[in-house]
Amino acid sequence: MKIGVCAPPQYWAAAKELGYDHVEWNFSVIASYTEEQMTEYLAQKDALGLDIPCCNGFFPGGFVMFGENREEIEAWARNYARAGFARAAKFGANVAVMGSGYARNVPEGMDAAEAKERFAALMRILGEEGEKYGVRVAIEPLQKKETNFLHTLEEGAQICAMVNHPNVGLTLDIFHFWAGGEPLENIAKYKQYVFHAHLARPAADRKAPTEADADMCFVYRDAMRAIGYDDKISLEPVYGDFIADITGAYEVMKHFR
Repeated sequence: MKIGVCAPPQYWAAAKELGYDHVEWNFSVIASYTEEQMTEYLAQKDALGLDIPCCNGFFPGGFVMFGENREEIEAWARNYARAGFARAAKFGANVAVMGSGYARNVPEGMDAAEAKERFAALMRILGEEGEKYGVRVAIEPLQKKETNFLHTLEEGAQICAMVNHPNVGLTLDIFHFWAGGEPLENIAKYKQYVFHAHLARPAADRKAPTEADADMCFVYRDAMRAIGYDDKISLEPVYGDFIADITGAYEVMKHFR
């Protein structure tokens, strides 16, 4: 596996110096960059010899997937995704994590079947646009505190089956997987959909793992190895002291390679 860190530009150099293979940056931020900012951050990336193969934070704050005017929402999302994928691809991105818990909250009174159908249709749009730029979409199941929709790999796999597009899969986020109480065997059961992975220690505080957390993290590492997963995993905890956190986590994450 390639190991990385979810990090803004001011920490890219530190992540590189520590020995991480890549950083993961925010899709909605990249989508909002001016041409001058694109030039600046691409130059920074190149000067560091840094890989940025993945993005998180797909939709900008305030976007709502399940508003009343479905056609307008889908048209806006298609245009936004097309422009965002074009920019992310310039950074070398080949996967974009679709978490966006607020955006995907299902409004009170909406039928569950309708919500699944609308979400799947929107993910198909993202898959179609991402495919044009070589960027896959990895839906991220999130803990119930963050959204009222799609909390487990099992639920995500149901959506992927509905979407039925090779460019749409799942993010295995180890913290969210733990928080959802899923059985470990679900990693193998839905392995065909796992495009990407995130790591925070599987504990309520969701902090960066340290060597004291290694054994419980390696349970998931071993499950990922058992399915032949050999792609990217990015550190995505609740950060405290950023440099201290990514330094300590490296001692765990290097064993995921």
